[in-house]
Amino acid sequence: MAYYSELNPIIQEVTSKIMSNDRLKKLLRFKDSDSLDPIVTGKIFPFPKMPDSDTKQDCILLYYFTGGYSSKNNFAYREIKLQFDIICNLDFWWTDLFLGNDLIDAANIPDSKKYPLNIRVYSIMNELDKMFNYKLITFFDAETVKFSETPNNSSTMNKLIAEPFNMMDYSYRFYGVRMSYSVMLNSNNKCDG
Repeated sequence: MAYYSELNPIIQEVTSKIMSNDRLKKLLRFKDSDSLDPIVTGKIFPFPKMPDSDTKQDCILLYYFTGGYSSKNNFAYREIKLQFDIICNLDFWWTDLFLGNDLIDAANIPDSKKYPLNIRVYSIMNELDKMFNYKLITFFDAETVKFSETPNNSSTMNKLIAEPFNMMDYSYRFYGVRMSYSVMLNSNNKCDG
């Protein structure tokens, strides 16, 4: 049994995928000068953390695990949930439009094409869902995992499956969405424990 040894490699791969998605980083309001270290940027956290200040006008993304329930029939299988909290200051719920991969400032868009503007939280949800929904987690060894497309006929074992999302009230200025993906992990996968 792996005793949760899969969690760190999975969260590291989640971080890698998030940091390689340029559209997501633009939606989270990264600047070119922002460090690639998700903790230093103050925009991405692989653990539950609230914004530092109610007055800070920003968006942050939290991701972490919950659950960890053992299957009743086989204790080597655990159901976990990969959760994402998309937290955004109310001043930044509206976002400018994407044209291709470029985020275009609404001030530069002709009035006839301005509406509907995108809602930032939903655009972030879309990017995350494209990266993680129905992806297969493949374990190469105790420290290396990758996400890949799943064959149509494959079982749900080690597969991230979207669950209903919830609107969240984090403070009087910060609102957002909590997304969850459940996965039944086979803890017998090449992990030392």
